[in-house]
Parts: sequence; structure tokens; C-alpha cells
Amino acid sequence: MRLISSLHLQPEPGGGGIVVDDRTLTAARINPSAYVLLAVLHEPRTCQDLALALADAADCGIREATAPVIQLIDELARLGWLEFHSPEKGTGHGSRFH
Repeated sequence: MRLISSLHLQPEPGGGGIVVDDRTLTAARINPSAYVLLAVLHEPRTCQDLALALADAADCGIREATAPVIQLIDELARLGWLEFHSPEKGTGHGSRFH
């Protein structure tokens, strides 16, 4: 999965930022953890990639990071801000998070 091309991130002083969707002119203020995850999503990533990024940024374990990542993915998908791609042949990954 990755962010749709019409989404742009603008950092704010002190962490966090603003995400803007050029299609709808929707803007949202996001916290520092969400900013880290959205920045990582400019490239195709898996749910595990995001959980690892959050665990590293928040200095917590991957178990603690997984639930918030799944919630964020669900919200981004609901907003139409994610593109989901089929996995490459031979990877064996078939989850909706790839």
C-alpha cells in the first residue's frame, strides 16, 4: 500500500504536520506519529513496515505499535487516501495490507 499521489504532507514545527488532499482540498492536522507513518507511505509499504517504523519512532515494541497502525490504515482507506497493490509474483503475500 502507499499514499495516493494527490496527498501532500507539510511538516509543522515541533513535530506532526498537515496532510492535504489536492482532489478534495481536504486538510487535516496530524500528530508526530501519524506524520512519520504517512511520510513512510510515499513508497509502497506493508503493515509490518509501518509497525516497525512506529515502534522505532515511539520507542515501543512492535506489538504495541501494531494496533494503532491497523487503525490508521483503516482510517486512511476509509478516506480513500491509500492505494493497494497486488504483491509481486512469488512473494506469497496475499494480505490486504500489501
